[in-house]
Amino acid sequence: MVRAVVFSPDGMRAASASEDKTICIWDARTGITLAGLLSGHTDGTHSVAFSPDGLKIASGSRDIHLWDAATGAVLGIYGQLQPNQGYYTAMKFTPDGSKLCLLSERSPEAEAVWEDPGLY
Repeated sequence: MVRAVVFSPDGMRAASASEDKTICIWDARTGITLAGLLSGHTDGTHSVAFSPDGLKIASGSRDIHLWDAATGAVLGIYGQLQPNQGYYTAMKFTPDGSKLCLLSERSPEAEAVWEDPGLY
């Protein structure tokens, strides 16, 4: 089951987050997958966001994965939540791409504005 879909800033690609623990990057015009299935989350993915420059994708499960949007390579894994804290259900980059705003479904202490050198 797909939990979230977002378009890239230029509208040429879309990324989907699925309950099967994967992220998929699509050509928005043709519907063809561009980087295959990106896997690595240990639970279903609930949120996904493109960076403002379209070069990175963040995805949220009980952790956050940062991906290279062109190759699908994992750039980093961050922010592990405990089972009682739920999942990262929403995320959005700031306009300059230097921070990622996060929302957890069950844990106010997991809601954050996250800044990491890996973001830019």
